[in-house]
Amino acid sequence: ILGPPFSVYGLPLLEVTNGSVPVLFVTSTEITLSDPDRGSFLVSFDDRVQASAAAEFAVTRGFRNAVTISSSDIPYLNITTAAFTEVFEGAGGTVAADLSYNLGDTDFSAQVNEIAGLDPQPDVIYSAFFLPEAGVFLKQLREAGVESAVISADGYDASQVWTIGDDAEGVFFTSHTFPGEGNTVQGFLDGYEAAKGEPIETVAFGALGADAAQIAIAAVESTCSTEGETLIGAIRNLSVGVTTGETSYAGGGTPQRNVTILTVTDGGPAFVGSFFPSVVGGA
Repeated sequence: ILGPPFSVYGLPLLEVTNGSVPVLFVTSTEITLSDPDRGSFLVSFDDRVQASAAAEFAVTRGFRNAVTISSSDIPYLNITTAAFTEVFEGAGGTVAADLSYNLGDTDFSAQVNEIAGLDPQPDVIYSAFFLPEAGVFLKQLREAGVESAVISADGYDASQVWTIGDDAEGVFFTSHTFPGEGNTVQGFLDGYEAAKGEPIETVAFGALGADAAQIAIAAVESTCSTEGETLIGAIRNLSVGVTTGETSYAGGGTPQRNVTILTVTDGGPAFVGSFFPSVVGGA
């Protein structure tokens, strides 16, 4: 089964499957959905990994003073900031404040004013925003004259933050892949467009769908079986080349795979780098 994102949908599904068939959560990064004992696997890295990579990237950019913005509405919005803080501070940085917000907020002036009043100003602001909240925040942040760098998680990619215009220019975010050396993403995109007559809407998440199919196929081919428990055992020890590169489960429910860093340049996403973090916060 190819499972939905977010644990609010995924965990009830696992209550039904109960380890009888593998469930591959294609685009989810939630830690609670990674449980091979229940036949549950992420296709991507988890939130701790992407946030740790963001923190390591921030340090390599010379950022030493940060602010995080969190929400308790869903785990994605605070597991990320907690892991970022652990890794960033472990590397000698300082997180001056963790500001809170709620999903659906339409005004971030309180958070922006607090950031604008900090002395020194943060080198970087980290969050796991989506649009439309991200667009409101970025607009108000720049209108207030705050020039701090902004790094976010894959929600910027999923909601296509670059579509909001100038306010998104220069922001960084973690993603799952980007067409380039070491992967076959461009071939996948070209093949999809040729078959469907239109381009795929979200590059990274579409490519994860291809990965999920390739993982399932590899499990069947390696076992010559379609029996659920057999396939679960195969996936939890699977290493295979997929559309986005190499992925390996090594006994767990979350594959080890690189985190891609993208930035918004000239109104679109652009590649910055790809690596696996040397330290994973909260692990």
